[in-house]
Amino acid sequence: MCGIFGIIAPTDSKLPPEKLKSGVLKAFYESERRGKDSSGALYVSSSKMVLTKSQGRVRDLVKTNSFREMLKDSIQEYKDGETFAFFGHTRMATHGSVEVEENNQPVVSNNSVVLHNGIIVNEDEIFNTMPKLKRELDVDTEIIPLLVEHLQREGNDEKSSIILASKKIEGANTFVYLNSESDFAYLNSSNGSLYVVEDASTGLFIFASEKQTLSKILREFRFEFLDSSVRQPPIDTPVILSLTRGKSNESNGVDTESSRSRVESREIIKLESSLISRGQVSKSLPNYSGNSLPAEFYSKLPDFKDISRCKKCILPRNYPFLGFDESGICELCRNERSFPQKGINRLVSDLDVQSGSRYLIPISGGRDSCYALHFAVREMNLNVVAYTYDWGFVTDVARKNISRMCGDLGVEHILVAADLGMKRRNVQKNVSAWLKKPHLGMVPLFMAGDKDFFRFASEVKQELQLANSLFGMTRFEPAGFKTGFAGVSEKNQYEKTFDLGISNKIRLASFYAKQSVVNPRYLNSSLIDSVSGYYSYYLKKMDFLQLFDYVIWNEKTVLSTLFDGYGWETSTHSSNTWRIGDASAPFYNYLYFYFAGLTENDVYLSNLIRDGQVTRSEALRLVENFNQGDEIGFVAYCHLIGLDAKDVLKQIHMVPGLKNLGL
Repeated sequence: MCGIFGIIAPTDSKLPPEKLKSGVLKAFYESERRGKDSSGALYVSSSKMVLTKSQGRVRDLVKTNSFREMLKDSIQEYKDGETFAFFGHTRMATHGSVEVEENNQPVVSNNSVVLHNGIIVNEDEIFNTMPKLKRELDVDTEIIPLLVEHLQREGNDEKSSIILASKKIEGANTFVYLNSESDFAYLNSSNGSLYVVEDASTGLFIFASEKQTLSKILREFRFEFLDSSVRQPPIDTPVILSLTRGKSNESNGVDTESSRSRVESREIIKLESSLISRGQVSKSLPNYSGNSLPAEFYSKLPDFKDISRCKKCILPRNYPFLGFDESGICELCRNERSFPQKGINRLVSDLDVQSGSRYLIPISGGRDSCYALHFAVREMNLNVVAYTYDWGFVTDVARKNISRMCGDLGVEHILVAADLGMKRRNVQKNVSAWLKKPHLGMVPLFMAGDKDFFRFASEVKQELQLANSLFGMTRFEPAGFKTGFAGVSEKNQYEKTFDLGISNKIRLASFYAKQSVVNPRYLNSSLIDSVSGYYSYYLKKMDFLQLFDYVIWNEKTVLSTLFDGYGWETSTHSSNTWRIGDASAPFYNYLYFYFAGLTENDVYLSNLIRDGQVTRSEALRLVENFNQGDEIGFVAYCHLIGLDAKDVLKQIHMVPGLKNLGL
């Protein structure tokens, strides 16, 4: 889940050196939306492979002396008759902290250099079953060169070793493999997240993770005429590129068996890195033990038996704006309505399914979106592109599920990554503000930063000229108590997944504004996120369809499909499979249950009761388990936003009763 690119131009390509320089910078900046945690660059000449890395994003990397030096040297060698071969990487960290230089890209192992985009989901399994492979780094990329080197030692040639290694690793993975003793760069993708273009007249060869990036590089070179030649190589079929001649195997200019396939060993030179502290970016959890939090984490939660609930579903009586009759039945159960699905034929019609069209499937790594991707590809045979917006709180389990699904289905994956450190610092400011003057109506502000998901989905759809977007959200999902605590009633919330009338939108905005006056700590750098999130969620016109408006959401079918069909993963520290993609859920659900005695789980399970998918007794058993808190998830969330979990818990428990909390 990163961005990679490469620009290769033989000296006789006649491309002006200044254009190559501007092309590299354009490629870097366009690739950055796929990852802002760290960045790195590599250039290859006949005698050396030079690389540099930065813990900062691209705008930090390009200011470093090491980057400026290597770009200047690569241009000079091009002027002196060398092939220009420059590669770049923008990283969204998933395995291994960016604070450790070796975890950042390009990754070096012995004579091998790799630039990798994706997540290898069976990395641990490979290491466990192949003890000869010695792990030294935390980053999953390391397994690629180790496998290739191992396979070569067993007698396979370089090309065969790379093909075998690519078949061994699982998930959605695109990588570039180079060896200091080989003339070739090998490009391979398991899911199509790779675009290439080659111009026979100049020998220019460019590749990138996304077509949009490649098109913008071509415009920078004023080579727009090559746009029609941009293509995706077949999945798991390596593109082999000669680093000395600038020709690929697809232009019939490469013979990996020729004597020229080996070169005098190049020196691998690592220029001094520019170490920029990123603080909030690390994905790894702190050393955790069961005693990391005091026993009060669980002991101070409400007693499950003391919560008075609807006699038909399990919604508590203190659910905002929810009326109960004399027999103890809530009005949602009394006024229950059926919302029959429109059917697959209507979906085909509304999507305007046509041969040659492509469709966007947003995927968060959770149950609903993963199943939507499966259904679109396997049940409807649609040509789709998956899209994820990572704002810093997508869990590692979710990321692995995304990689697993896209890899198994051979689906291109577009990742838009926010500046994760900035997003987390903004959340920290709002959580700190909330702890000073708590109000349950302000808790959704912690998640405002993820609502740009909708805006970027529209942008990606437009960029790729996709026919339509199909989301996987269900009407079982909305939890009206969140806006209820802000004084806004959502009585019609189940008719549509999103249904907040104009007056309620105004009322909600006024509530946030009033609370920000009462508690000025909310007037911080997160304000842009909050306003943008409100617009994206409540005001932006919806330009997508929702799968489960057309087909039945059946919990058992969804879970059996994901677990049995794809080896789907769930949290190791919670039995709840819902919201496993959202690292903020353990925190905000703890607040809701501690102060109000309810969570999203009560709402979701009550909807399943009304739909006949679970019995009330079964739902009670499940919610008692789910609502007891996820201690590890709570610790992880506090760690991500840079707060001490023990201190946060202490402040929560010091709040005097329920006064001013919106109850």
